[in-house]
Amino acid sequence: MRFPFLLAGLTIGCALLALTHATAHAQADTGLRIHGFGTVGVTAINAPDDWGMRRSHKQRRNDGGLRMDVDSRLGLQANYALGDEVEMVGQAVLQPQVQVQPVELAFVAWRPRPDLTLRLGRTNNDVVLLSESRNIGFSYLWVRPNHDAYGPLPIYLLDGIDATWQHQGGGAHWKVHAFAGRGSTTVDGATGQRSQRYDIQRLAGLTVSRDQGGLHLRGTVAAVRAALGRTAVATRALQTLGQVAALPLPTVAAEAAELREVLGGLLDSRRVTYVGAGLAFDDGGPWIATVEVMRALSEERYISGRFGYASLGRRIGPVTVYGTAGVGRFGTGWQTLSDWTDALAPLAGPEVARAVGNAGAVVHREVHGGATHQHSVSVGLRWDLHPRAALKLQLDRFSVERTGSLFWTTGEARSARPVVGSVVLDFIF
Repeated sequence: MRFPFLLAGLTIGCALLALTHATAHAQADTGLRIHGFGTVGVTAINAPDDWGMRRSHKQRRNDGGLRMDVDSRLGLQANYALGDEVEMVGQAVLQPQVQVQPVELAFVAWRPRPDLTLRLGRTNNDVVLLSESRNIGFSYLWVRPNHDAYGPLPIYLLDGIDATWQHQGGGAHWKVHAFAGRGSTTVDGATGQRSQRYDIQRLAGLTVSRDQGGLHLRGTVAAVRAALGRTAVATRALQTLGQVAALPLPTVAAEAAELREVLGGLLDSRRVTYVGAGLAFDDGGPWIATVEVMRALSEERYISGRFGYASLGRRIGPVTVYGTAGVGRFGTGWQTLSDWTDALAPLAGPEVARAVGNAGAVVHREVHGGATHQHSVSVGLRWDLHPRAALKLQLDRFSVERTGSLFWTTGEARSARPVVGSVVLDFIF
């Protein structure tokens, strides 16, 4: 637990620095601009003993309780302008995750004309509404992006190129954003004992958005070709499953054949098309609303899904109260595996049967462990106590189906209704 407390200490220090030294004076007109952001958060969960809250697959599984490592983070961004047309941007974020990957942004932007921007390097992909800002808690209403929709998405960074064209007409501001590239991230395995690399081999997409009178509308389509990193362990598992599938044991052989097909599909390159639409309304008045829906379309059911949420907030002075409802269904659900050990013992002997049975159970858990089948209702409030800081309180009640519960636990699959309470301080400097 040293890292969460160190991170919390750093973020608290930066928050105090930001609140103490922030002034209303404009930053000097120099080529270099430095900004920062952070979150200090505490989360508690009321759920079965071995269940824990994670923001995404990038975070390690945990056993619940009172935690500071779910939402806490600290970020720093530097922008260096080389004249009016060229700018260099770098952003690093310190946050608990499976594999430390602090560099979130590292690109060069070129503006050959006022309505066109080209960027080369590491950027945030534009697949979802909060792609550019999900690490910056101060920029959005809630404690975190909706868990049902954003939690299971394995797409984060993009190393490549993008182009943004902007147009002002008819009282509206239009933006067309095309992006392409590749990337990878490390996610926690379903057993909690082994991490997995998820490789985005190719990603290409297009987002069109329109802004007018505080109403933001957008639509996105993105084609992704991705696979889990192939390891020696995975290769041996495929070979073992192939051998079990050839045995004269109908039930076990059928389960082994299905596991081999799913595991092989995850290790081989597979295409997924993401189609999404979003709406965000905030005209500075009392009401704030956000709606986002998305489909992940693939011929393989274990990487298909649908997600969405709707949120409504009401400002009352410096305080905004809000409610959110969300739903997420991704991947094939958990199904009970028969007892391979007893079935294999007469053919292979007890020791071999036990080893193969255990291996089959691990593979079964890993290939289905990324599935999420859940919906939630959340209520909360945001208090803008300072122009650069906001205190948020949020209570989430989830309904998690047994078929999609392994996102939450390394124990047995089961249905449950966890309740998560969170208090965070978001700030910028």
